[in-house]
Amino acid sequence: EIESLVSTGKDLFSRYDTKYEGLNGKHGELLDDFLVTHGEDLIVVSQSVNDDHNPIETSLANLSKLIPSQKPERHYYDDLPNPSILTILVSCMQAQGDNKLSVLLLLTRLVHATYDQLGFLVRPKREATNAQDGSR
Repeated sequence: EIESLVSTGKDLFSRYDTKYEGLNGKHGELLDDFLVTHGEDLIVVSQSVNDDHNPIETSLANLSKLIPSQKPERHYYDDLPNPSILTILVSCMQAQGDNKLSVLLLLTRLVHATYDQLGFLVRPKREATNAQDGSR
C-alpha cells in the first residue's frame, strides 16, 4: 500500500514540480482544483453570537486535515471521500516520509498562486473604487 502511495505521489509531483508559471499554469490548476473541491470545508461561519468556536482556528484545523504536514495515519484516507489533487499529492509524498522540503517548495508556489489569484479578484474592485473616487 505504501509503495502505491509513494508511486502516485511521485507521478503527481513530476507534473507539478515546475517553476511558477502564473495563474494559467500548473500551480493555478492545482489551486483551482483544491478550492473547488474543498472551498466549503475552509469557510466556517459562526452560527450565532454565542458560538464558542473561533472560525479562523476551525478553518486552519480543516486546512491541516486537507494538507497533512506529516505522514498520514492509515485511516486518513478513509475520511476523505473526495480529495483534491493537492491533498492526494501531499499525502502520498508524506507517506514516504523524506519529502518535506519538496512539499514545502510546492506549497510555496501555491502561496504565490493564491496571492496572484487574490490580486486578480481584488484588482477590478479596487480599480472601480478608484475610478469612482476620481469622478467626484
